[in-house]
Amino acid sequence: MTVDSIAMWLLKIAPMVLGLVLLIQGARALILALISKRWPKVEGEIVASQVAEIPLRGAGEIIHASSGYIPQIEYRFPLDGQTLHGHRIALGEKLTGAPYRSAKARADSYRPGSKVTVFYHPRKPSIAALKLGSPAPSFVSLLAGLALISLGILISWACHVYSL
Repeated sequence: MTVDSIAMWLLKIAPMVLGLVLLIQGARALILALISKRWPKVEGEIVASQVAEIPLRGAGEIIHASSGYIPQIEYRFPLDGQTLHGHRIALGEKLTGAPYRSAKARADSYRPGSKVTVFYHPRKPSIAALKLGSPAPSFVSLLAGLALISLGILISWACHVYSL
């Protein structure tokens, strides 16, 4: 195999593989968002709320920052005679690091001692969140996945038609 043939093969396959990964992630997130709408809920209480610093890998040169901040909360809720603890704010949310003020404002909205509604998975109550998943980001992943798969197919077709 020559370097050109390997490059052409990667050009055809890479978008399809990445698209398939995004498609699967989007489908899983969409299913979870839709199923979670029927999860039971219980009243809970915020135990702790703080801001944590996280490193931003590889981003220092681009955004001139080496770290970001995320809200970290802990809540407890009663279920079947037990007290369970949770940390997840929103179902399906990926915390990537934000400016300190933004993370602090979000953490401050969950003051210790305040009452919150906790949604939990009926068969796995350890999976709990204060906000249910939204299907909107799932659709973005699904559409991006479909677009990349289509691009890979189009590139493969063009290579075949034009004998590249």
